[in-house]
Amino acid sequence: MEEAAAASLLQVLFQKLIEYSRDQVSLVRGFRNEAEQLTRTLGMIQAFLRDADMSSISGGAVMKWLTDLGDVGFDADNVLDEIIYHQLSKQSKADKMANKPMKQKVLSYFSCCLHISRDRSMALRIQQINRNLGSINTLATGLGLTMRPTAVPALVYSARETDSFSVDPIFIGRDEIKSEIVEQLTACSTTDERISILTIVGMEGSGKTTLTREVFNSLKDENRFGSHIWVHVSQNFDPLILFNKILKGLTSPSQVEIGDKEERDVYGNVESCVMHDLLHDLAASVLRGSFKKDERLQKLERVRYMFFENDSSAVLETNEKYLRTLLSMYHMNINMFSNFESLHVLTFENWFGEELSSEIKKLIHLRVLDIDKSSIEYLPDWIGELFHLQTLRACNRKLKQLPSTLKNLRNLRHLYIEKDVELFAEIGLLTFLRTLKFFRVGDKNGYKIEELRSCNKEEAEKAKLSNKPKLVKLYLGWDIDKEGETTNDENVLEGLQPPSRLEKLAIKGFGGKRFPSWTRNMEVDNGRQGSRLPLNKLVKITVSDCSECEEIPMFGQLPNLKRLRLYRLRNVKSINSSFYGSVNDDTHTVFPALEVLVLDDLPKLTVLKGIESGDASAVSVFPRLQCLSIYDCGVLTSFPTHFWSSLKDLNFRRIGSYKPLADIFQTKLTLLTGLWIVGVDDVESLPDWLFYSNPNLSYLTIFQCSNLREIPYGLGTLNSLKELCIEDCPNLKRIGDLGVQQSQESLTSLTKLEISRCEALLYLPCEMIGSSLKLLRLEDLSSLENLPEIIALLPKPPRLSYLRITGGPQFRTTCFVGIPPPFCSLVWLKIDASVGGLMDTVNGILQGCSSLIGLELKGMESWENLPESIKYLTTLSLLSLENFGMEELPEWLGNLSSLRQSCIYKIVRS
Repeated sequence: MEEAAAASLLQVLFQKLIEYSRDQVSLVRGFRNEAEQLTRTLGMIQAFLRDADMSSISGGAVMKWLTDLGDVGFDADNVLDEIIYHQLSKQSKADKMANKPMKQKVLSYFSCCLHISRDRSMALRIQQINRNLGSINTLATGLGLTMRPTAVPALVYSARETDSFSVDPIFIGRDEIKSEIVEQLTACSTTDERISILTIVGMEGSGKTTLTREVFNSLKDENRFGSHIWVHVSQNFDPLILFNKILKGLTSPSQVEIGDKEERDVYGNVESCVMHDLLHDLAASVLRGSFKKDERLQKLERVRYMFFENDSSAVLETNEKYLRTLLSMYHMNINMFSNFESLHVLTFENWFGEELSSEIKKLIHLRVLDIDKSSIEYLPDWIGELFHLQTLRACNRKLKQLPSTLKNLRNLRHLYIEKDVELFAEIGLLTFLRTLKFFRVGDKNGYKIEELRSCNKEEAEKAKLSNKPKLVKLYLGWDIDKEGETTNDENVLEGLQPPSRLEKLAIKGFGGKRFPSWTRNMEVDNGRQGSRLPLNKLVKITVSDCSECEEIPMFGQLPNLKRLRLYRLRNVKSINSSFYGSVNDDTHTVFPALEVLVLDDLPKLTVLKGIESGDASAVSVFPRLQCLSIYDCGVLTSFPTHFWSSLKDLNFRRIGSYKPLADIFQTKLTLLTGLWIVGVDDVESLPDWLFYSNPNLSYLTIFQCSNLREIPYGLGTLNSLKELCIEDCPNLKRIGDLGVQQSQESLTSLTKLEISRCEALLYLPCEMIGSSLKLLRLEDLSSLENLPEIIALLPKPPRLSYLRITGGPQFRTTCFVGIPPPFCSLVWLKIDASVGGLMDTVNGILQGCSSLIGLELKGMESWENLPESIKYLTTLSLLSLENFGMEELPEWLGNLSSLRQSCIYKIVRS
């Protein structure tokens, strides 16, 4: 199995060499004959490898043959790479000389003669590689391997090959199963459990692939794992074919170099060692890149992949000329870099150097350079000589400017920098560039929008975004602090039509009053006269800071849109029925996939209208909407009264009227898990059915509702409730009956209870002090009549760790006299006993505290001593004392050995 797997890895390498030799090196003058011979020899090697991939021959001889083959293969890769490097260097110099005076061109011509000897040397090296490969071919025959042509696949099974991109019908009814699978697969991030295979079994057509695709895309959207690979396993199962598919998935052109997180993990996530667990051991075996600390490190030779650690310096020095991937470099001799003559990938971890060593420019094979963790402010000009560089990560916060020589890196595909870094002119020369997070458009040549291949529609069209089918994320941003006319923004945005396969779109700072046609209708030109394509692949849209915009585009017909955020649209007064798109007799669903809708800071918005059609009830709107958030829409007064039955999270903050929320509550919600009502002044009560109908409610926050009078019945039935916060509701007088029998325990999941600044509240149901509480905060409840009963129940929750009771009357109970209750988990305690407090109650609580770290105590002026129990709080590190009537502090305070901070004020002398 190891020999076959090694052969599979080498097939990838040699296929690359064949293409490199045939398509690139053969075109370089002076190398055609050698390249053609090399291509033929490599083709023979591939045929032998196909036999090794399937052969039953095993043992050390075949593995030795594969190892020797790998050595020659990597040498060949380096030679071919070097030829192309010097060709790129020659082309770069020719470009520079194009506008130079004739005298300099003549001198340049004579300098080119110096390269003739180097070219001859390279040709001799290719000839030697051909001879070495010829010897390996001969040895393969001696081992019993035969050259096998590429197999023609048998047409045995006609089922189509699945993928992760196909658009499924609406996914309904399996959300719970999907959640269970996602939870099971992600459990390994918090536990030691590891899942190798999880099977989904069902009859044909029952939706196995659809469910799997939903799980796959959910994990990918949430970025739960480093990389995600979809591999179709045919009916004729072959583990080596499957392995090859996985390998190709990891080494495809879009993932060969470190790009986004998924691509970065091909070489590895630096924090978690650097290769997929599935392939790490295999690659380490073939590339000799893994070792254990108890091995003799000095015996490891020809290591090509290495994660650098403190105890691996010996391996580094022994194998420096073989290494192709070197990760997490730090604290090393800067003069060592020139020795890494084969290095393709170099990343730094925990390195705070302020400049790059000039030795790095000798790494002519380098594809990936990661200096995210450095403190470099300016990159050196010579970085433009790394002609093979494909990925440059320089997202450190100190970098200020990129050198103009970077435009020479025509192979650069991914450039990662922070948004304030000054770019060089003519970035459009980087024709292979796929990733550029930020590009600041300017008026000067070299900085206009055409560099992405303000200006005007014609120049914007030069960016040709619609001709970039691999473009899946697009951010279009204008300076929101710009001055002057913004009417041209509409023309510019019209010219920036994206490809139809776009998945994520963000528009920020657009200054026009109307969006252009492709944005309004969410469809783009197809290239043929009059033909349009909808942006049906879109899953996420953000429109923000468009201060002049008066209307919202048509988003309702996008079949895959999951997240929509509208932010700081200061001039939008209404969201009309056009928001939903064209609705007719054939329309059955609007916003079919939307899960999250956010309206944030729309200060003039007065109404969100519903759909307008003859039979609106026959149209399903927002069938999958789970999270609705409305923030800072101060004049909003009207909302549709249907659509909302699928809601799980409802978040209303700083809305001037309760009316929109009341409109939503006309739909009897039953799936709520989170409810936040903040800054809604005119709400007086909530629906009576609210708690009884939502048994899964886990988070409830009611804040700054100045006219709220009562909390409805049934709060105690919420056994899923984890956090309850009611604050700044000065007219709240009562919390309705909890809806449970006294013998029943209520709120069994409640871990956090906060009620504060509710000055009119008379009674707090004692059943709210449940056994699961970890945090209890009761503050400024000046009218609370049953505080002593609440205090008596404090020992009930055994895991209570944070307790804060201030601003209430009658801090007292007689329950703690005699045997004090244990408060073993309490680490922070704040008590205000200044109004009707009892010293024995305070002492009783403190005597049970064995782990207290912080104590804030406000006493009564009549107390001439501190509570004696304080002297036994040996773990106390912070102590705050206020409002005592003693003449001096007790000496035993100095014996609190753990005390680091003390605050003592308002001590009134008798």
